[in-house]
Parts: sequence; C-alpha cells; structure tokens
Amino acid sequence: MLRQSTAIVAPERVRRSVFVVLVPAVLVMAAMVIAGCTSTRVERTKSPSTSDDIELVESFARVTLPDSTTDLRVHREGRGMDDAVAAEFRIGAGDLERFIADAQFTEPPERGVVAVQSYPALGWELSKFETRPDRSTFLGHEENVNGFVRQVMIDVVDPQQPVVYLLAFET
Repeated sequence: MLRQSTAIVAPERVRRSVFVVLVPAVLVMAAMVIAGCTSTRVERTKSPSTSDDIELVESFARVTLPDSTTDLRVHREGRGMDDAVAAEFRIGAGDLERFIADAQFTEPPERGVVAVQSYPALGWELSKFETRPDRSTFLGHEENVNGFVRQVMIDVVDPQQPVVYLLAFET
C-alpha cells in the first residue's frame, strides 16, 4: 500500500516543481519584453512624411529624410541604454547632396570608403562594396561624437536612386 500511495503522489510533486520552474521563467521573459530587450522591424515601400519610422530615423540618427525617400526599412534595438537604429532607403538623385548637408556629418561621406560592414537584422552584407572594381560607385563615412556613432554608406551604382544604409548607436 505504501508504494502505491508514493507512486500516486510523485507525479503531483513533479507537476508542482515544473510549475514552480516555468512560472518564473515566463515572468522573466515577459519582463524582458516590457523592458525593451526586443527589436522592432518596420518596412515601408512608400514613406509618408508622418510615419513613425521616419520620425524615429530622423530624431535618433539626427538626419532629415528627403520627400523623395522610398523603400524605407528600419530596425531598432533597445529602448534605453545602448539604443541603435538602422535604416535603409532610396532617395532621389537630386536630394543626395541636400541629405548629406542636412545630416551635418563631421566630414562628408567619401567615395570608396566602406563605413558599415554588415547588419544582419536588415540583411546587410555591405562587405560586397570592398570587392567592387569601381570604388567610385559608393560613398561612406563613420563618426563618433561624444559616444554617439553614425555610420553611413551610400550606393550610387544607380545614380538616379541612391541607396542609403545608415546605422546610428550610442556607445
């Protein structure tokens, strides 16, 4: 008899211990999500000037996106310390010089400079620029001003619609 009652009680103990382990684990994961240990990805094919992703890129990366901005893809990491915002977008050829001037980079992006290697969250493998035979088809710049880093690559292989890769983060 004693063995039967022990066998019946043992599964209940197992259920309780699983419950005791799983509940705190679920609570910890929920707290991480609430605290911002997640990332957001927003994709747009046309970028209305009032969209939240444009506001995020402009305010965090300290740039002004021209009205000709299209195909905007944004990725944000963090919600406090060590924030990062990555953006990829196309702009009209006539807006490239204005975009660079308005961004007030410490130095203007230079032809042939690889400033951003990769950013997997947006599928960037920008090391491809290093192997381009014509290095005049891209511009790059990296700066660190008081712990705020901006890296920009501009692909001008299609001069009518340059593609901008912009990464901004705090160190």
